[in-house]
Amino acid sequence: MQPPIRFSLTVLFFVCCMQVTACADEFVPLPKQQPRTWTSRGGSFTVEATLLEMKDDAVLLHRKDNDKTIIVLIEKLSAEDQTHLQRFVVQPVPSGLSLSLGGQTVRLGQSRANVLAVLGKPQRQEISMFGFEWFVYHADYTKFMMVAFSDNTVCGLYTNAKDFRCGNGIVYGGTSEGTPVPGVEMTVFKDQGAENDVHAVLLISSKYKKKENATTSGFLAVQARECFDATNAFRVNHGKKPLIWDEAAAVTAAKHSRDMATNNYFSHTSQNGRSMTDRFAEVSQRKWNACGENIYAGSVYGIHAFDSWVNSSGHRENMLNEIFQFLGVGAGYHTDSDYRYYMTQVFMAYFDHEKP
Repeated sequence: MQPPIRFSLTVLFFVCCMQVTACADEFVPLPKQQPRTWTSRGGSFTVEATLLEMKDDAVLLHRKDNDKTIIVLIEKLSAEDQTHLQRFVVQPVPSGLSLSLGGQTVRLGQSRANVLAVLGKPQRQEISMFGFEWFVYHADYTKFMMVAFSDNTVCGLYTNAKDFRCGNGIVYGGTSEGTPVPGVEMTVFKDQGAENDVHAVLLISSKYKKKENATTSGFLAVQARECFDATNAFRVNHGKKPLIWDEAAAVTAAKHSRDMATNNYFSHTSQNGRSMTDRFAEVSQRKWNACGENIYAGSVYGIHAFDSWVNSSGHRENMLNEIFQFLGVGAGYHTDSDYRYYMTQVFMAYFDHEKP
């Protein structure tokens, strides 16, 4: 039987030196029954063509004048044509469970082409939960969303951004866990610090689930990044500035997570007696005036570590602390350790960082 999840934190402040303790690389076919005839509106090309397929950076066109198929990079199109294209490729949306946020709606069962038309190109593409390819949208944390695909079809959705709404009655800040939807696994995350209201949701189409390889360093790095994004969305929800990814802090965090996993312990103090500040000093000599650490063990997914910290007062304070400017997250795994998966957050504020 798997042991219970564990988490812990530490935080140090030094003030005035006084201690106060991923791109889609395949074209996506449009429905054959819906050939689209397109004549450029902004002078990008002058011939009449049929839009056959598209991906995030190019369209595949069939020229009617010479019966040839050509590829046109979207960046080469005029601004007017790019705007036209976003409306042009949107296909009829299936009736799957919807997730709405910031005036935009995505549904389970929707096509990749349609999502690209609605949300645009993601900031990251990565293999993550359940072995799916996930599009991560984090350019604006008020609209933070993750969209999973299998066979170019939406099969998973996650967000913890404020004011999201699902088609089955799950809403940010509400209490309902929603009406059950056949074939959809729903995880509704509650915030005990906000009267147990809903603060995040994960929707997965059961028929697409597959076993992922969750032990590779690449997969663990993806979980760390997703934990970072969820933390920033949480901060923005509460009126705080998003943190900046810090590579030195991330390396420090990952090393500690791996050390806990390899040596089968759970503590802010390494087995050789080192503290978080000692571990950071081995990675970077940058002068800091405040730092903090959250640790977690028990689940592979970064969003689960994040949710556990949300519901623990000390960890929550670290994530929402306004003095911190930077954050690094790292994960570790060992098959023989008690909890197998470990995750660490390292928060930093530096003397030399210019505040806006």
